[in-house]
Amino acid sequence: MKLEELSKIKLTNVLYLGIELSPASKDQLELIFGKKTSDHVTIAFGEQITAHQMIWICGMSNVVITFTAEQIGENEKTVAIFLDNFDVTVPFDKSIRPHITIEVKEGGKPKDSNKIRKFKKLEQRIHLSGKTKIWTK
Repeated sequence: MKLEELSKIKLTNVLYLGIELSPASKDQLELIFGKKTSDHVTIAFGEQITAHQMIWICGMSNVVITFTAEQIGENEKTVAIFLDNFDVTVPFDKSIRPHITIEVKEGGKPKDSNKIRKFKKLEQRIHLSGKTKIWTK
């Protein structure tokens, strides 16, 4: 995204910043887990987004970011895989542990995956990739 394009976005309309998974990564997760999963990794949510994060998103436009999933975690409302080994430094919000929500259980919401505290190592690393994106209302 170019700076001119960014200036046209009202910050109050920004839902979140993230990394949208590549089609191959989405397909890979669906094959492994037997269902469609979330299509992105959240970097920061609306009101918590900093100027630094917005500038970083603009600078990373159309750059493929690679990373791996090495752990899986679960709570009563969600299941998620947790990510590591990003090939660039990503300015994640301090309250977010990088992850992809795999399942939302009855009564849960995707944001509940931020509350997962118990993790176990995956049998095999999952190599993934994606590009930055700004989601708006």
